Amino acid sequence: MIYRIYNVMDKTGHVVKIGSTIRTLSVRGRRDPYNTSEYEGCQLGIKREFEWPDSDKDFGNLLRYVREQFDISKNHLWWDEGGWNKDEPVRSYLYGFDGSVGGRIGGKVAVRKAKENKTGLFATDYDKTKGGRNAQITQRKKGLNFHNLEFQSKQGYKGGSASLANGHPAKANGGRVAGPIVGRKAVENKTGIFAVDWIFTNPIDSRPQDQSKGRHNRWHTNRNTFNEKCSLCLKERDGEGQSE
Repeated sequence: MIYRIYNVMDKTGHVVKIGSTIRTLSVRGRRDPYNTSEYEGCQLGIKREFEWPDSDKDFGNLLRYVREQFDISKNHLWWDEGGWNKDEPVRSYLYGFDGSVGGRIGGKVAVRKAKENKTGLFATDYDKTKGGRNAQITQRKKGLNFHNLEFQSKQGYKGGSASLANGHPAKANGGRVAGPIVGRKAVENKTGIFAVDWIFTNPIDSRPQDQSKGRHNRWHTNRNTFNEKCSLCLKERDGEGQSE
């Protein structure tokens, strides 16, 4: 990537400001603030340019702003010195318009140092399960169990009812949208009812006859309907299922 430091010249040809860009000067001149009346008649001209690998563009941008700020100071173009430069490019880059980039740079440096010194997450004796255990303890104290199907169902019902009550039907449909996604991930990761040992850890609920009875209770008994093709409906009609 090519980084350009440029001069801004007023109508008389005097340099009044210094800036930087990764675009061509013709493109930069059509953007703020150079497309405003304040800069009418001003011209942009290349002062210097350098190339930096795209794979390390965060540091390339930092070097660009350092070079820009150096040239501003060297040419005395700060606002209080009679020039048109008001903001410090490096400060703006790290904490202002591109503050997130400064965080990424600091994060990369911190991770690299942690790996080199084997500290923090990279320490040989770091217990990676401790944070998870602490989170589970907190959840249990608050009565939260996000891995329990009944809890998930109740929370989803509450959220859907609240969304409908507040006039947000789209949010109430979120469960139907998220359901297939969660199911697909469970199949891919072999978790929940798709886990290889689920039938052994849930022996009662996993029996086919219990599943059939559950469907029968839901669709027939609870709705007071009779289906002549349902063996359980026929048993109840004949009085054979009353004792179960």
